[in-house]
Amino acid sequence: MRGCRSFLRALALPLFALSLSVPGRAAVVYVNKNGAGAVHDGTSWSAGFQSVQAGVNAAASGDEVWVAAATYKEAITLKPGVKLYGGFSGAETALSQRSISANITVLGTTDVSTWVGDSVVTALTGCGRDTLLSGFTISRGSGKSLGGRFYGGGVYCEDASPTIEKNTIVGNFTWNQFDGHTWIGGGSGGGIACFSGAAPLITGNVIAHNWAEAAIFGGGDGGLGSGVYCRDSSPTLINNTIVSNNSAHPGGGICGEGTSSPTLVNNIIAFSGGGVSLPAGVLRNNDVYGNGNSVLTDYSGIADPTGTNGNIKVDPLFASKTADDYHLLAGSPCIDAGDDSMVVAGQTDLDGRPRRLGAYVDMGAYEFPTSGYFTLADAASALRTAGGLNAPDQSGAARLNVWSDAPGASVVDIRDAIGIARKAAGLDTNP
Repeated sequence: MRGCRSFLRALALPLFALSLSVPGRAAVVYVNKNGAGAVHDGTSWSAGFQSVQAGVNAAASGDEVWVAAATYKEAITLKPGVKLYGGFSGAETALSQRSISANITVLGTTDVSTWVGDSVVTALTGCGRDTLLSGFTISRGSGKSLGGRFYGGGVYCEDASPTIEKNTIVGNFTWNQFDGHTWIGGGSGGGIACFSGAAPLITGNVIAHNWAEAAIFGGGDGGLGSGVYCRDSSPTLINNTIVSNNSAHPGGGICGEGTSSPTLVNNIIAFSGGGVSLPAGVLRNNDVYGNGNSVLTDYSGIADPTGTNGNIKVDPLFASKTADDYHLLAGSPCIDAGDDSMVVAGQTDLDGRPRRLGAYVDMGAYEFPTSGYFTLADAASALRTAGGLNAPDQSGAARLNVWSDAPGASVVDIRDAIGIARKAAGLDTNP
């Protein structure tokens, strides 16, 4: 029996790895503000760099930077090809172990009495889709000053196309600029601003309570796109929840100017000062609802697409808008209302749940939880059970036994582990 267990252990790990088709892991640079080591060179959690920018600077293209939960009051600039991840406790050995919701990692500050005197995150020329920003709370940025106006309080992209995924971009501000005599310009893009052909992939984020302030004098210009603003840029926005952003002009959710033509799919854009204001764009399977007032509306600049291509205009039924809980309630019209063609195998939502738990993917940053779906943790449990390292109770074993030809409900083997892994990765129907 001992020899059989050893064989299973030896066989299980390579089979499990092959079933997920995971490439070799890149070098990891660690950032840990609370690291206890005497040296902080980024080589381990205890020796983690004390600032996020130091970690990014030490990384090479293709490397990953893992950031332990803390508040990092700094403005950072992304490095081309470097993947920046938050959401760690500071003990993980695998990326799949992080929990964004449990390990809040703040870039900027949550102190409402102060600001970061810049965009919290900047992405410039050379940053493509392989440059990643994932798992952070990005807050209290005030933007870049350009020509008397401020842009991109949370994230500023110029001639750059990074991937911005699974972040909470909240409480950022672009304001008027004072030249010593008068207020000379307003701000735009409180949450995210895109310029000069930028085409970032913005996916799975909550973008909420950002502000773009119009100029006090000079005709009230500025104040555009308090959630997302783009000028001569065409970002792709998928499965974001863009809510409660305030703007003095149309497009409190997203605003585009010039040659901008964004693609919006599976988003919820609700309860902001104006919804979508674009010169052009592709819109599919979005819920744009409750934006504006007697002047501002859900759509401007383009024809209202409600009722076509899966676009709806219905209360999304958040768990608690007043408590900033943007999970969906049972009965939400956004459940199973998305476009599955935008779902990538293995993709997860902001809570780490597999994307597409129901008949179709949901709109917004959170999938509505259904019972019985499998996660990679279940696959790991099945693998340990198959190798004789776990002995779950009968009901636990029955759940992990997904092969109907097994001789008994308590039998969990390598095929079960592989089957569950494929389900969790989105390669097969889950559950």
